[in-house]
Amino acid sequence: MSGEDLVREHWGLARHAAAKVARRGRDFDDAFSDALLGLWVAVLTHRPDRGRFGAHAGMCITRAMIDGVRHRKGRLGTARHRALSGMRSLDEVLARGGC
Repeated sequence: MSGEDLVREHWGLARHAAAKVARRGRDFDDAFSDALLGLWVAVLTHRPDRGRFGAHAGMCITRAMIDGVRHRKGRLGTARHRALSGMRSLDEVLARGGC
């Protein structure tokens, strides 16, 4: 299955996670953007021999949304979020093990 197919299949997971966070007062668009970044990292870093993609994607999505909150609150955030927001290379994030 291609990366695009995995994103299409698990789009709802990212949307659900963003909606859950938005109910707590966070902007849905920001949360959904972070969730999609996490989903894409999951696509790039998933190893089928280590478990189901959905479980891996859920973890990556959650971490990306937490990093997004930290980043927007003026904290440094993590290398993972800085890389995804264009401040560092994605290769560096993947070299460190992804999400």
